[in-house]
Amino acid sequence: MTLFAELYDSRREKYLRELLTGREGRSTGRLTISNSATNTDEARSVAATWARVLRNGLDKAHAIGK
Repeated sequence: MTLFAELYDSRREKYLRELLTGREGRSTGRLTISNSATNTDEARSVAATWARVLRNGLDKAHAIGK
């Protein structure tokens, strides 16, 4: 899975950063058949991880600016 994001400061009307990152899905160590339900579950899991990383980074950046 690949995530592409752009961060933009709307107050200053300034482009901040661009991010492109990839992550492999979970491996069970055995051959399994993928379907829309398992693909959706995997996408949600990876998106939640990226969201936590982004939130932690934004919280740290906010603390630095104080």
